[in-house]
This record gives sequence, structure tokens and C-alpha cells, in this order.
Amino acid sequence: MAEKGRKTAMVVGLGAAAVGIILLATRGKAAPPLPLPELGTLYGRVTDVVTGGGIPGVLIVLDGIQVHTNGLGDYVIPNQIPGEYTAEFSKDNYTGGVIVVTLIAGETTELNIGLSPIVVPIAGNVASMLIWHEPLTSWESLGSDREVPFNKEIHLAPGWINDSEISIVGHMDLEITYPDGTSQILSATLNQDREVSPGAGKAGVAVQFEPFRSSQEGTYTIVATLSSGGQVLDSLTLTIVAVAIVSALAHLSGLVTDGNTGYPLEGVKVTLDGQIKYTDIEGMYAFFDLEPGDYPIKFEKEGYETLIM
Repeated sequence: MAEKGRKTAMVVGLGAAAVGIILLATRGKAAPPLPLPELGTLYGRVTDVVTGGGIPGVLIVLDGIQVHTNGLGDYVIPNQIPGEYTAEFSKDNYTGGVIVVTLIAGETTELNIGLSPIVVPIAGNVASMLIWHEPLTSWESLGSDREVPFNKEIHLAPGWINDSEISIVGHMDLEITYPDGTSQILSATLNQDREVSPGAGKAGVAVQFEPFRSSQEGTYTIVATLSSGGQVLDSLTLTIVAVAIVSALAHLSGLVTDGNTGYPLEGVKVTLDGQIKYTDIEGMYAFFDLEPGDYPIKFEKEGYETLIM
């Protein structure tokens, strides 16, 4: 039985917006002082129905009178004229509601309620994968079964897009499975755990990872997994094939000597297809990694006639 002058609220009506409200009969806190004999007081605590903890900053409106819950979720609306009131409870990211309550002269009425948090679904997708390795000059888009050179450092950067209506923090995991079946988890070096606003970054947020070496010939399986707050949102699986590339390039080298004495000439400028080399102290020059074909070659040195072959 309630203490004289203290009354636990009776609910006489619920508004249509009262979904997610749970009435509680707990009395784990001290009641406020009794109101003036001719007035009534409403008090209580607002809690999160998931965690059970008090919710600070909840707005309570009692027929135009506004108060907010304190840091523990408690509120007091003292010394009101007795009668029937409409109490409204609201806070961002929680389901609000409306309750009709009756205040009695000379009594405190306790109204404890629980609000349900609004769960906003989150979504994101692994939209792309970028790759770089020597001798590429820039990052390129990676498709499945792409050939890469054997025994090179391979750099990867999977990209993700926020498809949610709220900001989310994206976390990317990247696992490489080698041709022999062994696997390796790579560590991110750029843009990991980045917060992205809704509608932002539609071109994708690229998360760059430490490189791995294509130390085995054959097929590598790459799995990029996107998560946020521990919830897996999407994954992308691609393959690359490491092959040993047999060089089909040519090399050119030679010796330049004085036409009269036969001695080697140092410092002769040798130009081949825009490349420039100078002979060393022994008169030697060399060009490497040339595409097969015909090239003009020019030899120049002060005090000597220029020779084009």
C-alpha cells in the first residue's frame, strides 16, 4: 500500500504515440517533498528499456509545463493544481509517448516509465578494390583473375560506401589466401575506422593496407569485409594470379674509342630513343630494358665529330 500522501500513478489513457513505453512500479529513489495541501506533485524516473539505465535529458511536457530529466533520469513537477493531465515524454533517438495521469491534492504521484531506443538500420557495401605494384605508375581498379608479377610487393585498397541514413564508422578487414592455402590478415595503414556521413563519399572510401609479397606462383584469394560497430555489412572476394614474367626486352652496350689512337673515350654522350648515357672511364656505355626494334643512336663529344648511326 502506498504511503499516505504518496501515490503511484494510475494510467487512465495512452496516446497513439505511446508505443515503446513501459510503466514501472519500482520505488528505488527518494520521493520529493509533499506538495502544498491544495496541490499535487508528479515525479519519477525515465529509463532505457534495453539497458535499464536512467536517460538524461528527456523532455517532459505536462500541459505546457516543461522539465527535463537529470543525469540519473529523474524528474519532478511540483505543486500542480489537482486534476487530469497529459504528460508527454520525448528524446531524440527514443520512441516518445503520451500518458494521461491524475494528480491529487496533497499527494505526490510517482510515474516511472521506460523508453525504447530507436534502432536505425545501417548499411554499407564494399564497392571496389584498387591495386598497385611495380611497374605500375598509379593505382588501378582490380578485377578478378588479374595477373600480377611474381615476387613483387602488392598493395591493395578496398573501397566502401555508406548506404545508411545515419553516419557510420566503417572498419575493413582484408585477408589474403596464398596458392598453398596459407592465409594472412593484413593491417590497415590509411582510412581505417573512418566515420562517413549519410550520402557522403559515394565514390567510396579507400582503406589502404600494408603490402604483401606475391612469393608463390598461382592464384591468391582476397577477401575484404566491411563492418560497423561489430556488425558485418558486406564483403567482396577477388582473385589475382601471380605469374613469372619472362623478359622479352633487349639490352645494348658498346665501347667508344678514339679513331686515331684506339684509346677508350670517357664522357662521350650517347643518345638512344631519348635516353642519354655517358661512357665511363673505360669508354663503355649500356642501355637496358629496350623494346625490340630499330633505333637511331648518336655519339657526341667536344672536339670530335658527331656520329649518328
